[in-house]
Amino acid sequence: MSSPVYTALKIFLRQVTGNYFRNIHVAGVENMPMEGPTILCCNHSNQFMDAMLIISQCPRPLSFCFAASSYSKPIVGYLAKKINVIPVYRAEDVKAKGKGTIIMTSDTDIQGFSTQFISEVKDNKNFKLGIHSLRIKKEYKLIVEKVIDEEHIKVRSNPKVYETLKKMGKQNFYYLPKIDNSFMFKESCKKLKEGKAVCIFPEGTSHDRTDLLELKPGVAYIALEAIANYGIKGIKLISCGFSYFKRDEFRSDLVLEFGIPFEIPESLGEAFKSNKDGAINLFLKIVETQMRSVILTAPNYKEYMLVKMIRNLYIPSDVQLTPEKSSDLARRISTVYNMVRDEKKAKQIKLKVMKYMEPLEKLGLEDKDLKAVNLSYDILISKFIISLFLLIINLIFTLPMLIIALPLLKFVNKKAEDERSKSLEKNPNKLKGKDVVSSVKVVTFVKYLPLVGIVWVNLCYFFANYYLNKLTHKDYNFVYVFFIGCITFMFYGYLSINIFDNLKYHFEKIKTLFYFFIVPKGIDNLRNIRKELVEDVRDFVNESIKNTQYENDKIINWEKKYY
Repeated sequence: MSSPVYTALKIFLRQVTGNYFRNIHVAGVENMPMEGPTILCCNHSNQFMDAMLIISQCPRPLSFCFAASSYSKPIVGYLAKKINVIPVYRAEDVKAKGKGTIIMTSDTDIQGFSTQFISEVKDNKNFKLGIHSLRIKKEYKLIVEKVIDEEHIKVRSNPKVYETLKKMGKQNFYYLPKIDNSFMFKESCKKLKEGKAVCIFPEGTSHDRTDLLELKPGVAYIALEAIANYGIKGIKLISCGFSYFKRDEFRSDLVLEFGIPFEIPESLGEAFKSNKDGAINLFLKIVETQMRSVILTAPNYKEYMLVKMIRNLYIPSDVQLTPEKSSDLARRISTVYNMVRDEKKAKQIKLKVMKYMEPLEKLGLEDKDLKAVNLSYDILISKFIISLFLLIINLIFTLPMLIIALPLLKFVNKKAEDERSKSLEKNPNKLKGKDVVSSVKVVTFVKYLPLVGIVWVNLCYFFANYYLNKLTHKDYNFVYVFFIGCITFMFYGYLSINIFDNLKYHFEKIKTLFYFFIVPKGIDNLRNIRKELVEDVRDFVNESIKNTQYENDKIINWEKKYY
């Protein structure tokens, strides 16, 4: 049973997220256990927005493990305290930059240059060294075994990191102190003991990469300690994946998918008592497998876009998949592609698809724009005129609200861009820092929206007493105008959001038709390339899925053309 505050927050966030996103497609929600101890693990690709969506869409009340550093944030921190989230303290939030530079001379030895290891570190046993490689935009953390002197440290053997960094020369570094999160573990186990559900983001921080970050062991400690030390049985592990389409844009789409519940075996709790590291590593592999089953991952952005394009080319033009089916198909193609990526045919397909994607990107077109049937010049002209007319009509209707809200929109976008830049500087795990944009936009907009409402109500009062008064010869009471102003503000604001979708649709349509006019031969050539490529992609995918788990479980049956 959820508290009144949680219920009110759920209703509020459903409205906020429903207005920010154009479509929220939720799949597998029936998989969520409605009772008993449950751990919900989610990928973390959109900062606070992820938690907002989970609260608004999950049918069961949740206790969140929440970064303690966010408690100081005005709106988010206040709401977090009201719904009794469990604070998580992270070493990254209190890391300190070290003086000088370092290099790895072996897989266990660190050589410092102008460093002050002894002077800067109070507790020589309870800290890690963090290395941020600017060249490959990656972060490494090394467990310190012993501080020898001001310029020499022994670290726990890590051959992989050594092989990566040994040729990169001197690197900047920082200190990561050991953090005591015993309260978080205790509170989480207490919630599970009471048969409640705990939500955690195992990656530990939000990011905009195309693959999962290395999972933090916190989720394993919670689950295994609950079994081993609290005697809790029947804990269910369930994953939830966010697949955003243009995550940083207003009125974009997303798919939120709940996976199949997995009951954590009690034998893992027993193993935890005798071999903590082994049990934790095994459990994290289970968590990673569960999480990968509900999201699309790729080693880099290019391959992420490659898989999505192969998916688009594979789907027949007369088949319309649901967003859930479309996401599932992309995951399957990604799995199969990774199995055969080193084969000659896979490399050829990759090259052909990349060559097709390049001119599309330069023209600002999407693959769906080329799916349209060839139309005559007269029909294209008529479509262009109709779309332009509708664009102007919609723009005129939303113009008053747009003018009033424009300063706030400018401020919100600037705030989001500033936060994106800061986030990118602080966290090397991020590619462009786009994971913070939507959260900042929503929080800032909600915070300052009442100011826009005040301007609207005052304009209504001015209009009523200086214009309507001349027509009706009647004075309008401020309370009456205030009430009418609030109603019209909410109604007109809601309509404006939906009309924004029409504006965006007609603008994109006009842009596409414009390219059809100015480069007709180029568009025709791209269509011909696409036509040939569709056949190659279809053959490649159908051939690759043979002898896999997908051979007899096809989303698209090419013989019968149904899904």
